[in-house]
Amino acid sequence: MSELLILLVMFSASLFVGNEFSVGAFINPSFSRLPDVPQAFAARETARLYGRIMPSWMVGNVLLSSLVTFLVADSYSRQWWSYLAATLLFVFVCAFSVLFPVPINNKIADWDPDDLPSDWRELRSRFDRYHWVRIVLLLIAYLSLAFGTVSH
Repeated sequence: MSELLILLVMFSASLFVGNEFSVGAFINPSFSRLPDVPQAFAARETARLYGRIMPSWMVGNVLLSSLVTFLVADSYSRQWWSYLAATLLFVFVCAFSVLFPVPINNKIADWDPDDLPSDWRELRSRFDRYHWVRIVLLLIAYLSLAFGTVSH
């Protein structure tokens, strides 16, 4: 049972981190090369979609990593510390997201592409900067999970 839980958390975290990396490295840069109205439309639709699915995916990763930390790993073992670090990083990413990129995402989700706010490019740029901070934290969390799994 513990191997199945470890596999589930690694699978979920892999998809989550890979998705966030793809958005930051490929999707958003591609959008930024579009003309203004199509770019705003694409950003708005993506913001709406991710605004619906990401909160539960983020919390799911917190819960899964908590389960492997406290149900699978022996307390205070190398594996436990690795899983605990990943769990705390996932919690921090959730808090960071709620404070910084999510409010911007919510503004983007409400855009009318034909009537953009004057600071729309600055908002996209600020979102991208916060998103890269989140990606780095998620990569560290994922590496912590991987290290804990390898030491299992």
